[in-house]
Amino acid sequence: MLYFCEANYTYAIKHFQESANIFQQTGEVILQAKALERLGVSLYIMSELDKGEDVLKASLELYIAENETHGQANVQFYLGVICLDRNQLQEAEIYLTRALEAYKQIPDLIGQANATIDLAEIHIHSRNPIKAEEFANQALEFAKKANYAIGEGNALQKLGQIYLDMDRITDACQALEKALSISKHQKQLINQLLAVDYLGKVYIQLDQLSAAETLLEPYIQMDSDTIHSAYVLTTLGWLYTYGDHFDKAEHYLSAALQLYQRFKDQGGQAYVLAHLGIVYLKSGQFDEAEQVVKLVPNL
Repeated sequence: MLYFCEANYTYAIKHFQESANIFQQTGEVILQAKALERLGVSLYIMSELDKGEDVLKASLELYIAENETHGQANVQFYLGVICLDRNQLQEAEIYLTRALEAYKQIPDLIGQANATIDLAEIHIHSRNPIKAEEFANQALEFAKKANYAIGEGNALQKLGQIYLDMDRITDACQALEKALSISKHQKQLINQLLAVDYLGKVYIQLDQLSAAETLLEPYIQMDSDTIHSAYVLTTLGWLYTYGDHFDKAEHYLSAALQLYQRFKDQGGQAYVLAHLGIVYLKSGQFDEAEQVVKLVPNL
């Protein structure tokens, strides 16, 4: 468990695999299932989605055989997350709905909060904002009842994103400012980056460009090793394009492109390349615009 908490996932994978083998030999089925569950989660975090899925399914079979509801809920939650990461929305919804029902039986409010947050994400991807808002509000209530601050911040961030998509700008601003405050208090940097990204977009829509710049710029050097930094860089590029500061826009969009390439995010790469094309067109760099736009169909 020490390796798991310290996020030393290379050692964690080896440790949990060895533990699962030992528990299989000794016939301790629940302990074997838990070791496989943690192994599967570690593989998922290391972006080994296929291996993680296979291990989690093996864990789920053991939990089902032992009628262990909480274990089943946790594993189905992570299987749903893996499907969501692959954009397999129907499969993700099935797993997360099953996880939610199991968490309700136990009951586990934190589990319910996490499952409903991801169900909201599914409906954001499905362009069903009403259903997404419903799940995000449920997640917020579960998190409040459980005194689960990180979950409350996640639900508020999700609501802000939904409200922004629905052009409910005032509601989006209020939700995202609360989410940012919570994530700062909890020292959750990735959650801060997500809230800041969407809040920056809100300020841009409100034509509060100075406020957006003041909000976003302190975060660009804080965590260059996650894709969430690419989101902030992209929004800064959008901000400076909007304000006709084309040199800065090109600088931040190019930096975002490098991160999207590092994380093999083709959607992010395509979006940034298209936006760079706009920057080059607006700044009169027509050859450069043609070159980057030609790259987009290849993604």
